[in-house]
Amino acid sequence: MNRTAFILIAVLTVLPLILSAIEFDLNSYQVADYREDCLSIGLNNSGSSGNGSSEEYYQSGNYLEADFSEMRYSRQQSLLLKGNIGLTHSLKILTVDDSTDLEKKYFSLAPNLGISGQYRRYILKNWFFEINISEDYSRDYDYKESFDVSKNREDEYNLDKNEFICEPGLGLGRRENATRARQALYMLEELEKTGMLIREVNTTDVTYLADLLVSVEHLRLFDSRLKTQEALREVVNHLIMTGLIENAGIENFLIVKDMYFYGDRYPRFSGWDFKAMMRYSNLKDEYNSNSRYYHFNPDYDDDIRDYTSVSNTDRYGPALKFNYSRNFGKNWQLDIITDLDYMFNTFRYDHHSNQNQESLSRRDEDTKELDLQTEVNLNWYVSTRTHLWAEISYDYEKINGDGIDESFSDSTYTEYDYDGEAQYFDFSLNAEYYISPRLFLDFSLTLHNIKIRDDYEGWEQRDYDYDSFSTRYSLKLNYDIF
Repeated sequence: MNRTAFILIAVLTVLPLILSAIEFDLNSYQVADYREDCLSIGLNNSGSSGNGSSEEYYQSGNYLEADFSEMRYSRQQSLLLKGNIGLTHSLKILTVDDSTDLEKKYFSLAPNLGISGQYRRYILKNWFFEINISEDYSRDYDYKESFDVSKNREDEYNLDKNEFICEPGLGLGRRENATRARQALYMLEELEKTGMLIREVNTTDVTYLADLLVSVEHLRLFDSRLKTQEALREVVNHLIMTGLIENAGIENFLIVKDMYFYGDRYPRFSGWDFKAMMRYSNLKDEYNSNSRYYHFNPDYDDDIRDYTSVSNTDRYGPALKFNYSRNFGKNWQLDIITDLDYMFNTFRYDHHSNQNQESLSRRDEDTKELDLQTEVNLNWYVSTRTHLWAEISYDYEKINGDGIDESFSDSTYTEYDYDGEAQYFDFSLNAEYYISPRLFLDFSLTLHNIKIRDDYEGWEQRDYDYDSFSTRYSLKLNYDIF
């Protein structure tokens, strides 16, 4: 059995190399300078209505999202800017026809805005400086109104969340995007199989064609159909001018078109980089709840309850990142990603009443956190449409610290110590298949294990241990309209 499995693996590894006469090392490719702009807008609307034996309901939801990104890449420096804006709205009306004559209305509105930037500049051969900055803001507003025979109740909730991250640092190495080089190889290999090449292909031919594919992919044309036409025209003309094909016949055009659509479905990378960063982040949450009770019976007084909770978290510390990609032949790729962080965290929380500006409770907490994440992927790119891979990931987290928890409503003051750790392990087998350029099938089978230990010593001694093992699977079918 072991001998049979060994022979099968050897055949699957060597066969693609035998079938392909064009020799090119994907690990040697250096991507050309390019510029890329992307803008996408999505709108989703949903709704439903119905009735039961004693109730009727109606609900609707709308979601609008826009994403923007701009990339400027050269061998000396690169700049990546990203932005997103979203708006979520929902409405629900519920009417209950019984002795209480109850009616409820729910309304929510949630805008969000985010912007991020990454700048990298090589300062000495393969040494570089990099800085990452991001700002994300979101606001959730919920309004609920209910009526019954005795009172009218209104509830309003506001949650404002703002997070800022700044991460400067130094690094060494360069991880190349070899996707276009593999796409160029697919084109030339197919032309060779069908006997359309009129001369032998060398490594320079592959590099020049890959560089051309980089440039035509980022043509600044808003009409995707015109962009595709122009890109195919330039690729075919390049093959003719370099003497690789004789003319722009229908067979040559179909091969180029097929590889243009499918040859870049799966990203390919090579090389490595290591970064030593200093990370700072600030997360601020402000939550306000306001409840109003209006009684129809004059014997009862109206009641208003208005509270605000504010929390602030500062995190800072060193972060080490390592990325490695290696191609074995043309159809196999190994990826290793490792992140190691050691963070100092400061958490402050205050809960108070807005009616009399009275503080009700507060919490101050200082902790230290170690986080190690490792991911290993072995990829087999069977064809332009099929991608199989195995993934192993491990995440270890350890946190310890102390704090105070004070409640003014019942005059309690607690000092506590906390120590905990968690381990997450995943092993998964995955498959991707493109039925058409826009129809995509994704399958995943995952073995998942979690181990958690928490020790808390404060107003009570509390120890918690958790160990869980589960099996998960996922099957997705996606269609891109645009």
